[in-house]
Amino acid sequence: MDPIIVVGMCPSGVPIVPGKRNPTLRNLEIWMDALKVRHYSFINTFDFPGKPIKKNVHFDRLQNACIGYNTVLALGNFASEMLGILNINHYMMPHPSPLNRKLNDKKWVAQMLKECSRYIK
Repeated sequence: MDPIIVVGMCPSGVPIVPGKRNPTLRNLEIWMDALKVRHYSFINTFDFPGKPIKKNVHFDRLQNACIGYNTVLALGNFASEMLGILNINHYMMPHPSPLNRKLNDKKWVAQMLKECSRYIK
């Protein structure tokens, strides 16, 4: 399996509570386990909590981080759009936030994981 990099939007603004895991990252971990991906790199389009706007994106850093990766996964529309601006081939997964109502449809999630599995192989 080729090395994988996952591109998120930005860090969460929710305070870190010792002993409590971030539910968004927990969903990503569940998906990666389902995909049998044990190791992957991760980067956000920008490195502070904030609005998903183009002026916040660190394009040079994002492009440099993706060098050497044939398998790039975008978490959500914003990350996918920014990778598109850089002409970086990728597979767009839904954003793993529990606020994403698409994730309530388990059949839809299973189909997305099936398609993603084909992409990473």
